[in-house]
This record gives sequence, C-alpha cells and structure tokens, in this order.
Amino acid sequence: MKKQIKTNYKLGCILLLIIMLAIMHPTISKANLQSRPGAPSLVSTTASNFFLLCRQMETSGGPLGLSATIEVQDNKVKETSDSNGIDVHMIKNTEYGTAAMLAASAYGECPSGYSSSITDSTTGNDSGIMQMAAGKYEYVAGIYNKSNSYNTYIYNADDKYKNVYNSETSIPGDATLETKKWKGASNASFVASSYPVFLRSYLGVFNYYYSSGLSSSGVGSRAAVVCGAGL
Repeated sequence: MKKQIKTNYKLGCILLLIIMLAIMHPTISKANLQSRPGAPSLVSTTASNFFLLCRQMETSGGPLGLSATIEVQDNKVKETSDSNGIDVHMIKNTEYGTAAMLAASAYGECPSGYSSSITDSTTGNDSGIMQMAAGKYEYVAGIYNKSNSYNTYIYNADDKYKNVYNSETSIPGDATLETKKWKGASNASFVASSYPVFLRSYLGVFNYYYSSGLSSSGVGSRAAVVCGAGL
C-alpha cells in the first residue's frame, strides 16, 4: 500500500506539471501558458517544429520570463544557458500516458471516447489537464527509430526529451498497448518506419495513432514543465 501511494504521488506530480500552451504564430515562440478551460493550443505545424517551440518557452521572449538561450546547432535543439532549474519540453509519449492513466484511476476523471466539452478535466475540476479527448490530435515526442528531414529535432533530441521505439513494443507508462482502446478510444495504430511520430488524444484519452510528423491542419501539441533546484 505504501509503495502504491508513493507511486501515485510521483505520477500526480508529473500530472500537475503538464500544461497547455497557446501560440498565435506557428514559427515564432510567443506563447502564453494556458491551463484554463477553453484555452487555445498550439496547432498546425510539424512535430519537429513543435519540439523547438516548446523548448523556446524558456527563453527571454517566452512566456515564463526566463533567460535560457535555446539554439539550433547541427540540427539539434540545444540549451546553451540554463533557466534557473526549469525545464520545458514537448510532452513525451510516456508523460502523456501517465496523465491518461491518472485520469482513469481513482484519483482522476476520464471521459469516454470523444468529448466536445471545453471543461473536461482529468481531475474533474480546473486543477487538472483540460481537453485530452476534445477532437484534436496532438503530437508527442514519441518516435520510431528513424531519421528524416522533417522530424530532425525530435530524432536528434537528448534521450530525456523523447521516447524511441524500435518495434511495436510499448514503453512502461506510455498507455498504448497495455491500455489499448480503453475508455472508448477509437484508434490504436502504433508508429512504424513510414509513420514514425505518435499522435495522441482526439477520439479518447487513450487514443493513439501513427503519423508522418508533417504539418496538418488542427493538429496540436502540449508542453511539460519540470521544476528542479534553484526555484
């Protein structure tokens, strides 16, 4: 029981750190942190560019008021100066999966299938993650082990910022094969060589689908914020 409580506590901490972001222009990071019902999300750019934009939230022009320097060097997004113990990145497949499983647990609230309500929350109130099944696919940093010109930033990212798949085998916590079509999710299509980037959400909290990673109208993403020493 103590071990279960400790695990749930850790998962809960991750849940509270996942946020939605709003970006008005797909190529310039002018985001505002949004966690309230009905807040707009970043949409319609490539999965790789979503990764860059999420990392740029730590810069002086980003919404957190931080002073990190984020640069692109050798097709890799690098943080060349720190931001006081805060790390912002595109949500990984395992981080999304953790939030989904918490929503479906005794500590959360999980809608079944697609939900059009802007007030749907993983906790049933404003403290949760909003609209995880609200009719919009979301790119996550979960990629099949294949490099190509339009998924470069995710593929070249440090291991802590991505989940890499070499076959149709789930990674603990990603809420894919082990929770296939839970809570009314419609799709369960795993990433592969031709479609290397995971899409989540849209037709249920546990929905997952494969994609090319290219820009697509209405496809969004989320950011995760990790807080560490120095805060």
